[in-house]
Amino acid sequence: MAKIKKNIRIEHPALGHRNWKWLGIAGIFIVLGYLALIQGPADNPLSVTVAPLLLALGYIVFVPIGLSIKPEPEKAPNQDK
Repeated sequence: MAKIKKNIRIEHPALGHRNWKWLGIAGIFIVLGYLALIQGPADNPLSVTVAPLLLALGYIVFVPIGLSIKPEPEKAPNQDK
């Protein structure tokens, strides 16, 4: 009988665990920023200073970090047998 070669292609996810952790941190900062933004009147220091800082950190720092980090390669199982 002829041997049949199977092309085994392992698909790697585009985002790994580290990426999702950074994107989760970004989401927390963004949600906290919007919550701080809706607090009190327009001259409230929380909504004027803290909210924009949290939103900028979330959108400008943590989201790009989460998207640009390369996922860790998966370890191949031992093929000793």
